[in-house]
Amino acid sequence: MNHQRKLCGPASPLVRAASCLCAAALLLALAAVFSACAGSGGPETGTASGGTPAGEPDTGAENVPPTELVIAGGDEEYTIIRIMDAPELIASAGVKLNRALRDKCDAWGSRISEDWYAGWNRGDLLENDSPEIVVGRCNRKESADISETLGEYDYSIEVRGRKLLIVGGSDLATYFAVGAFIEAVLSGDKTDRVTVPASFSLKGKVTGLPGEGQLRLVSWNLGGGVGDETVAVNLIETVMADLICIQEANAAVHSQVISKVIKASAGKLKYAMTYHAGTSTLIYTPIVYNSEKLTLVEAGSEMLDGRYPNTNSKCVAWAVFDDRYGNRYACLNFHGAVCLANYKGYENMTAAERNAQADTWRRDNARQLIDLKRRINEKYGSIPLSICGDCNFTKTSVPYSMLSEAGFYEAELTAKIIVKSGYKTYASYGTKPGTGNSIDHIFGIDGLVFDRYDVLNSDEASVGSDHVPVTADMSVGPVS
Repeated sequence: MNHQRKLCGPASPLVRAASCLCAAALLLALAAVFSACAGSGGPETGTASGGTPAGEPDTGAENVPPTELVIAGGDEEYTIIRIMDAPELIASAGVKLNRALRDKCDAWGSRISEDWYAGWNRGDLLENDSPEIVVGRCNRKESADISETLGEYDYSIEVRGRKLLIVGGSDLATYFAVGAFIEAVLSGDKTDRVTVPASFSLKGKVTGLPGEGQLRLVSWNLGGGVGDETVAVNLIETVMADLICIQEANAAVHSQVISKVIKASAGKLKYAMTYHAGTSTLIYTPIVYNSEKLTLVEAGSEMLDGRYPNTNSKCVAWAVFDDRYGNRYACLNFHGAVCLANYKGYENMTAAERNAQADTWRRDNARQLIDLKRRINEKYGSIPLSICGDCNFTKTSVPYSMLSEAGFYEAELTAKIIVKSGYKTYASYGTKPGTGNSIDHIFGIDGLVFDRYDVLNSDEASVGSDHVPVTADMSVGPVS
């Protein structure tokens, strides 16, 4: 049999159709292969990573985290966000940050807003990626998340998405955090842009806290409300005192300053006794104490015998406490006498005669303070005791010598650490006191140890009153 293959003649129509179908299928398969190769993003293909052709917009770019935030002078307008009805410290922190940004960059638009938004219910947490500088815990979820990780005196400054978050474990810590951010980012010369790297992170803790077993006392004459009450509230809160002794605390000072400080402490700070009721001021020298460190044993007050009889501001308040370690301690807060030309019955006196009258009253003030200490000792024994206040006498005076001879010593002269001293502590409102002898003193006796003393002679304090605060950290007994 001849098995030699023969050449074929013309194909039939059916065969031709089948051949065309096979060729078309082959072409489609090859096209699919080449298409897949082109989609692989090789250099020669001219496509962007992910398969987006070069030159076309990437619709997912808005979800790409920025490498830096341009919070002033950029294309986006940043806004400072704080909680609705912000407490004094948070509100002031926002104002402080806004001012610092404005001073740093003219392009900053001075935008501060509360965290409210349409449809918001209290307790809701908002998640968005808006360009915001969040100050303190509010309804922005990121701020709440950060706050949950912080202790009372800790703070964290960090970037999440397009948000810069400045958050503390308390209002006080947030206030300190804003100061830390200003120092780290906004100090120095003016710039056209303010930027923060996406990796920015600054964590810290409130500094200057009293040591273990120490009590911090602040004494400040608020002048019957002569100064800026918001400044006074902020300054008292940032001092972090365990004993707040105010002089010339009239109705306005009680309601606009002291009550706000107490409210902001969330129950920690308390009056040693009832000093204010409605529009009536019962005592002008209140003592406020930290109930987490001190337990009140007894408190009282009395008018100074040596004073112009038609004024109630010259008085002394006292309180006896036990600390957490069983040490007993007494605190006296007073405001010494003066003799002014507008006092009825003293208008026709010469300046020398009024000074002599005032000196007589102040000597009697010293006598009464020494006697009050004696009465406290009779009931409670010889316990550590402090006297503070606007004494209206200097260390060169007879009343000062009377207290020294009775065994009292002054924190400004005897503290282990003296941060700042040698200032008069009083001046015209808005003016920082110059150097000289102070009339605002903190004295101790019977084992009271002064660890640290400071006079807060700052621009801020000078608009809070016509006096500046003095502070002392004290040890009243052993820590066990």
